[in-house]
Amino acid sequence: MGSAMVLMSATVGLAICEFAVRKLRLAPEIYPVQKGRFRLASNPLIGYELVPNFDSNSSGEMLDFKGTANSLGFRDREHSERKPRGVYRVLFIGDSVTQGFGLEGNDNLYTSVLERVLRAKGVNAEVLNFAVSGYNTQQEVLTLKEKGLRFSPDLAVLAYCINDTTFQSGGIVPNLQNVQARRKSVPLPRVPRVFLSSALYRFVATRLSAARPGAVDGMQQIMNTVPEYLKMFADLSRQNGFEALVAWFPAMEGNFPEEEYQPDYVRRMAAADRVRFLDLSEEIKACAGIRRIHIDRVHLNRDGHRCVGEALARHIIADFSPNREANALGPQH
Repeated sequence: MGSAMVLMSATVGLAICEFAVRKLRLAPEIYPVQKGRFRLASNPLIGYELVPNFDSNSSGEMLDFKGTANSLGFRDREHSERKPRGVYRVLFIGDSVTQGFGLEGNDNLYTSVLERVLRAKGVNAEVLNFAVSGYNTQQEVLTLKEKGLRFSPDLAVLAYCINDTTFQSGGIVPNLQNVQARRKSVPLPRVPRVFLSSALYRFVATRLSAARPGAVDGMQQIMNTVPEYLKMFADLSRQNGFEALVAWFPAMEGNFPEEEYQPDYVRRMAAADRVRFLDLSEEIKACAGIRRIHIDRVHLNRDGHRCVGEALARHIIADFSPNREANALGPQH
């Protein structure tokens, strides 16, 4: 009897609050804040993310690549969360270099090349591409934490590029914020739509979201967060039982003199966190001596992706014993 009274009182109280919030119009309307392939992320430390299942045959501003994204928005096929028995899973986090800016066809991505080469060499491999254009180390590691861990990777590879210490979204966040301002909206929370029909829920949720620590206005970061998030990458590896690798991608033309763009800078941090480090500059330099392998100063063409995929396969087979790991694995969750 007492429990029934408490429940009834709580229900009446919530109904009164719901009525008051609606009457006073305190709750904002909530719409999906997105443009092209991108939408604002609910986590302000990530800032923006890819729209699931987005399909476009165009590329350019806010479209980024041609084709259909998977159910998480990534430029990849669908992967089951449950890892099949005997499969060696490699998951990549990175930016437009790994996502394949300017490259036609998902089969030409270095992640796809890597999977084919590993399989040709007898490794029952599955390679997942979680890269998003413009992401830095902070956004990449948080994407691994929030979306990638449930796929039970055996090896996670962080593709380190020249923009990893700062936020360089190419105008993605300001574009999305303009959409938000025009619609007087907020990012769509990842909750069932039935909750969003409640003015009381929208009122409470938006205020809690605004109070979250660490939000960056416009995501214009000036602080180098690489040390903090490389450590998180290492901690996630130990806590979740996967191996971790940082793969350093050099500039294709010219040089960036800043310390944080040098391989030794990243190598020292990786060593301090007990994460393996791979400098791809020698392999890329060797390939570049034979043919042109880049689109611009940063991004690889089809030959460049083939070069990197083959180089990564050699290192993974030599350093991580993927056949042994795959054979030891049972059904994964």
